[in-house]
Amino acid sequence: MTRPNGYTMWQGRSMLDGARIMAVATGLSRPSENRKTGAMIQVWIMRSDMAPHTAQKYGADASICGACPLRSNGCYVTTVHAPLAVFREYELGRYPSLSPAGVGHLSSKRGLPLRIGAYGDPAAVPMDVWSRATQAAQEWTGYTHFWRDYPGLRRWCIASVESERDAKEAQALGWRTFRIRSQGATVLFGEQECLYSKAGVPCSACKLCNGAGLASSITIEGHGPLRKK
Repeated sequence: MTRPNGYTMWQGRSMLDGARIMAVATGLSRPSENRKTGAMIQVWIMRSDMAPHTAQKYGADASICGACPLRSNGCYVTTVHAPLAVFREYELGRYPSLSPAGVGHLSSKRGLPLRIGAYGDPAAVPMDVWSRATQAAQEWTGYTHFWRDYPGLRRWCIASVESERDAKEAQALGWRTFRIRSQGATVLFGEQECLYSKAGVPCSACKLCNGAGLASSITIEGHGPLRKK
C-alpha cells in the first residue's frame, strides 16, 4: 500500500483572527524538490475553507500571515504553485489526520527535520501543536513575524525581520533573528550568513534556524521577489 505523502496534523481556528485554518505536513514519501531546504517535512499553514491564491487575492490570507510586511509585496511563496497543490490534495481527502506528535515521530523515524511554516506563520496555530510535534521530532526550523506578540514561539522559531532596527529590538527581547538585507549590505555583529547562500548547505543539513539557542542570528541578501527591493 502506498504511504501518504502528507497528513493533516491540525485543524481549527486561527489564533490571529479566528478563521478556519489547517496545518498540513507533506514530504513524507516524496521529498521536497526545494534545493534550498532539502529533504524536510514541510508544514503548510493555510485557510481550510478557500484556496490559498483566493485567500491572497481577497486579503483572507491575514488569517495565516497577519500583517507580515512581505505578504503582498515580496513573499517568496507563490500561492498558485505548491500551496495550491497541497490545498487541492487536501480537498480530495488525500491527507489523513495524524496528531502533531505522530508527525513528529515520523520526522524522527525517517530522519526528516520539520520545516514549521513552509507557508503561513506558526503564530496562527496554537503553540501546543508545535510543542507536541517538536518534542517528538527533535530537529526543525521555524520563523515568525509575530515575535513581539508571541514570545512563547521563541522555543521553536527565530524572529523574521527586514531591518537592522527590528533585528536589534528582537535580539534585545531574547530572540535570534533571520534578517533579510539589501544587496551588498553589511552583516551585523552577532550575525552569520545563511549557509545555503554562502556555501550551498541546505536547511535540512544546517538546521540553525531552530529557535532559541547559542547559535548566531542569521542573515541573507534579498532573493526571489525581494532581490530588487
